[in-house]
Amino acid sequence: MEIKDEIAVNLVETLRPKIKLDKLDSYGELPSKAVKDMSGDDFEQYITEWLYTVYQGKKYHTGKKGDGGVDHIILTENDELEYIQCKREKGVSGEFTEEIVKTLNNVRRGLFPMPKRYRYVATNGVPSKWAGFLEQGNMKEKLLMWYKNQDLYEKEAYEGFEEWMKDRELPEIDLVDINRVYTEHLKGPYGFLRFGNEIGIERKESSRENENGMHYIREILKAYSEHLGKHIDIEDLKDEKRLAEDLDRQKSSYYSAEGLRITANEYLEEEEFGKLKEEIYDGIIENLNRNHADGYDRMLDTLTKATHVELDAVGLSKRYGLVNVKDRKGICHMLVEDRRFGWCNDE
Repeated sequence: MEIKDEIAVNLVETLRPKIKLDKLDSYGELPSKAVKDMSGDDFEQYITEWLYTVYQGKKYHTGKKGDGGVDHIILTENDELEYIQCKREKGVSGEFTEEIVKTLNNVRRGLFPMPKRYRYVATNGVPSKWAGFLEQGNMKEKLLMWYKNQDLYEKEAYEGFEEWMKDRELPEIDLVDINRVYTEHLKGPYGFLRFGNEIGIERKESSRENENGMHYIREILKAYSEHLGKHIDIEDLKDEKRLAEDLDRQKSSYYSAEGLRITANEYLEEEEFGKLKEEIYDGIIENLNRNHADGYDRMLDTLTKATHVELDAVGLSKRYGLVNVKDRKGICHMLVEDRRFGWCNDE
C-alpha cells in the first residue's frame, strides 16, 4: 500500500491560494511587521502561500478542526510525509511541546502514519531550551517528561502513549525560523502580490484555439464590412492588407487581456479581473453611444478611449502595474465577446 493511501484524509494537488485585494492591507510593508500584525486566519493564509511557493506540484492537504490536529501534510516526490504545524502567537511559543505530543499521539491512534519530518512554524519561534534539546538528540526524553507533568485534556485519548513512545523513532523535527518563511515567501509571486517585491509576476499565455470562430472576431469583420460597404470574411482579408494587419493587432490585444485574466485568476479572487472589466466598460460606454461614421470608426475610437480610462480603483493596475495598453484594448473585445455591446448600429 502506498503511503498516501494510509492517510485518513485525501491528498490532492497543491491548491493555489487566492488573495482578495480589498482585504489585503500589508502591501509595501516589511514581512516581519505585517505577519506579526496578522490575525490567526490571515497567518494561515500567509503560510499556505508560503507552502505553495515551496511545495508547488506536491501532493498536499490543509487540515481543519477535528481531523487530527495537523495543519498541513505534504507528500514529497520521494513519497515521504512532512507534517507542518503553524502557530500565530503574540509572545514566545509555549505550545510547541503540546502540539508535537498531540500529533504523535494521533499517529499512535492511527489517524496518520508516522511522518518523515515534522516542521513547526511560529511567528515568535520556540523557547531556546527546545532548540537545545534537538541539538542534543534527547527530544524523546524531554517530550515524555513534559507529558508526565501535564494535566492533558481528554486524558483517556492518551492512554498507552508513554509505552508506545518508548519503542518509536521520532520523525525529524525542524523548528522553522520565521525569517526563512519571510525570505522564501518574498521570492515567489505571493511576495509580489502581498508585499510588492521586485521580482514581479510572470504573465501567462493564452491558447488561440478556434480564434477565428469567436464572436468578437465576427463583430470585427462586421465592422470592416460596414466600413468598406461590402461583406468581408477572413478569406477576403488577403486582399485588404491594412485591415488584415489591423485584425492581427486586435487578436494580439485580446490574447494579451486573456493572459492577464488567467494570471490574475491564478492568484487573486476572480472578481478582481471582473472589476477591471467593469471599470473599462464604465469608461467607454458613452463613447460607444456617440455617432460614428461606421462600425470600424466606432471600434477604433472606443479602443483609443479605453487606453485613457482611469483605473485608480483597480488594484491590478494602480498597485501592481499589470495592465498595459494592449490589455485595455483587449478587454473591449472581451466585452464584445460577452455580448455587452457590438461595433455596428444593428447591435
